[in-house]
Amino acid sequence: ATTILPQWLTMSTALLSVESYDLGLWETCVVQDIGGIECRSYDTLLGLSSDLKLARIFMCASLTLGMLGIIVATPGLYLINSCSNHGGYQTKRTLTITGGVLGMISGVLCLIPVSYMAHLAVMHFFDDKVPDA
Repeated sequence: ATTILPQWLTMSTALLSVESYDLGLWETCVVQDIGGIECRSYDTLLGLSSDLKLARIFMCASLTLGMLGIIVATPGLYLINSCSNHGGYQTKRTLTITGGVLGMISGVLCLIPVSYMAHLAVMHFFDDKVPDA
């Protein structure tokens, strides 16, 4: 859900206090105080910043590795009767450990862009070049 939602970075200006902007990996939304939301997807990859491109890559890789970890670990569960003639418990144990390692790598790959976007939000908040209201 984190990859799809447009609330990666929320910005508002003092000039238009009734509107705020939600920037996501795939689209930008204008949110109005009266409840209206208008979202538009990015037109081209060339206009995106390198931060968003890298965040897209990391999040898609995280989802892929997470799903691969689940697929690899499923035959290694003790409740599933598989791998009995291919080494038995040693093969099941290897599959379970491999799935767990893939899951941990997936978590780290997800944590990197989320932490970086949080860092950008904090740096933008404390930026002296942005005028106060």
